[in-house]
This record gives sequence, C-alpha cells and structure tokens, in this order.
Amino acid sequence: MAKKKFDSLNSVFESTKVATTMTVKKYYSNYDYSDIKEDDREKLVISEEDIVINRNEINKGYFKIAKNLFEANKILASYDNTNGKFIAWFEELGLKKTFVYNSIKRYELFLLTNNEEKINNLSQKAVEIIGSKKVDDALKIEILSEEGIEKKSDRDLKEYILQIISEHSEMIKKISLNEVELIDEIIPFEKFEKEMLKIEEELERLKQKIKSGGTREQLEKLKKVNNYFGNI
Repeated sequence: MAKKKFDSLNSVFESTKVATTMTVKKYYSNYDYSDIKEDDREKLVISEEDIVINRNEINKGYFKIAKNLFEANKILASYDNTNGKFIAWFEELGLKKTFVYNSIKRYELFLLTNNEEKINNLSQKAVEIIGSKKVDDALKIEILSEEGIEKKSDRDLKEYILQIISEHSEMIKKISLNEVELIDEIIPFEKFEKEMLKIEEELERLKQKIKSGGTREQLEKLKKVNNYFGNI
C-alpha cells in the first residue's frame, strides 16, 4: 500500500466556518481509501489526523529545543574557545552531540529565512546538507527560498545542492577571468604620469608645510607614503 506523505498542517485541514467569529479546521485526508472498508477507513482517518497533529506539536517542541541550544551555545562559547563548557552542559542533560549540533544548524537556518514552518519540515539529513559549513549563507538562502525544497527526498536535495554549487563555481570562474582580463589591460603611460605629478605636487605642499615643524598627523602621512613607495 502506498505510504502517505504528510505535508504541512494547513495543507491537510480544510477551514470550515462555524460562526462569524470562529473558524475550525476540519481534517481532510489525501490518501486513497477506495479499497478500504468504511469502518476501517474512519479509524485510519482518525489515526492519521492524530499523527499529523502530534507530529506538528513535536516539531514545535524540537524547534524550541533548537532555539535554547543555539542560545546556550552562544552564552557558554564566551567562556572558552574549545566549547568544552557547552558540551559538558548538554551532556549533563543527556543529549547526544549529533542531535545538539544538528538542532543548532536547524535554528541557524531559521535565522536566515525566518520561516519556521519550512525549517521544521526539513528532514535531519536535509538540515545536515543545507546547514553544512561548506555551503555559504547566500547559497543557503537561495536553496531555502526554493518552493517545495522541504519536500524533496534527501537524495534529490543533495543532487540539487551539488548542481547549484557547481553553477556558482562556474560563475566565480567567469568573474575571476574577467578580473584577469582587466588586470592585463594595457593602460597608457600618460595616465600613470598624470597620477605621479599629483603625488609630487602633494609631497611638495606637505614639505612646505613642515619646514618649520609639522604635526604628528603629517608625520604619519609621510610614513605611509614612504612605506607605499618601499613596497613598489
């Protein structure tokens, strides 16, 4: 029998107006129960509804935990560079390292998008893939802005991200090549000569000003000019 794939809570509940001031959500199943007996179908729909509601509550609970772990890590990281205090703190709570750091990644993704529902619907593997340090924040935002990204299978998601990274790499290569072309562009000597004359005039004005003694600021300017020419 086909496995039911749940979407967000809003997608499986239909709004039914009860009064002008109140609206209740009536659960609607997308599963094909055509070959299931009516009594069994009613029981399964009730179970399905209960699972969806509780799963949504579990997701909210996980999100709160992720937020608390993120904030605790931020506080305790200010006390040491090795994260030892934070590790000792969450281990005292009986939490596993993988769960903790994946939860923190989940909350960090939320901070980039401010879309709690989408982030909650990402699988743990999806959080690991998108939340990787190898994926920069701009790319994470681009990936998470994709409609239905949270519904992709882990395999499809991985392939999709690798494709985007590849496209970005090609773009960076093109930019780099354009920069090289700009560097290699021949600039007429007259432009260099004009700039050198400006520098010489500025140095002469500075020289006249400090003949009777100069300020510390003028001395620092001279040092900077000297260092600049020393590096050419």
